[in-house]
Amino acid sequence: MSENPCSNCLSRGSPCVVNPATGRCIECSSNNRQCDKVLNWDRVARIDRQDADLRFQLEALERERRQSFREGEDRLASNRGEEAEREDRHRAFLAKSDHLCKRLSQLHSQRRKLLENEFKSIEELEKLEAEERLETLRTSPISTYNGSN
Repeated sequence: MSENPCSNCLSRGSPCVVNPATGRCIECSSNNRQCDKVLNWDRVARIDRQDADLRFQLEALERERRQSFREGEDRLASNRGEEAEREDRHRAFLAKSDHLCKRLSQLHSQRRKLLENEFKSIEELEKLEAEERLETLRTSPISTYNGSN
């Protein structure tokens, strides 16, 4: 049985193997049932887009931080108020950067888990197909060919 079967296969104790062509498990497809274990490459693509967007935001934030630092160096703080303002901006940059990095980490984790499940399903399907081919070979009559006509 699959490590993470759909609800239909779980309730019936059936093997749950997703067919990449249909995106549904074989049991649900063959019995024309709704399957809640769907291969969804759109989710992977969405995660990849979010990842790219977060990386872009991080790069923009880093450019902004560098620019702010250069401006601060160009006009050395003439009083304590400007120094405090720079420190506040720096803390805000760090907080935003930390938030974006955590979100990136979450996305990477989601993507990894999603792909692991996708590949497990594909491996299960390949194993099932190999077992079916082997069973077909075992039950089919063996033709003999002696090479002499």
